[in-house]
Amino acid sequence: MENSYESNKYDKMILVITFKNAPEEIEIIADDRGVDDLMLYLKGIKEDKDHMHLVIDSEIDKYPIPQERKDQITIIEHIRLQFASCNDW
Repeated sequence: MENSYESNKYDKMILVITFKNAPEEIEIIADDRGVDDLMLYLKGIKEDKDHMHLVIDSEIDKYPIPQERKDQITIIEHIRLQFASCNDW
């Protein structure tokens, strides 16, 4: 029997977008599996006191944007998550 995750590219979703009229704002859209992945990424960064790059078509999905919203939305293709202590900032 085929694994349902392998059979459906969008079984897990992490999408990061910004709006062209509000570029200072980002929106993270994730389903159940995407939230679980984000929590694992953050836990790993915290435990290792390190950083991680999230990139499109790897950790970030290029989930289809409805045609009527394409001119309003920019998909973020790269994010760096960085651990830092309060004293570092």
